[in-house]
Amino acid sequence: MNSCNTKGPKDIIISGLNGYLVKNRSEMAGKIIEYLGNIDLRRSFRKESLKRAKEYDPDSIITRFLNDLNTAA
Repeated sequence: MNSCNTKGPKDIIISGLNGYLVKNRSEMAGKIIEYLGNIDLRRSFRKESLKRAKEYDPDSIITRFLNDLNTAA
């Protein structure tokens, strides 16, 4: 996954681990070429992206929320 380094994407993408956060079009183009040319990188990003997605699963969010409430009480 490639995206500009802005609020939404930078909260989800860990640059170099599950995607790239880039500063401009030129950098984006370079990262897309790098990504498409490297099957191991694509596999790694896919694996790490799936791990990251689990953190946004509703059950995971509810569990963290309830833990935070119990800690605060």
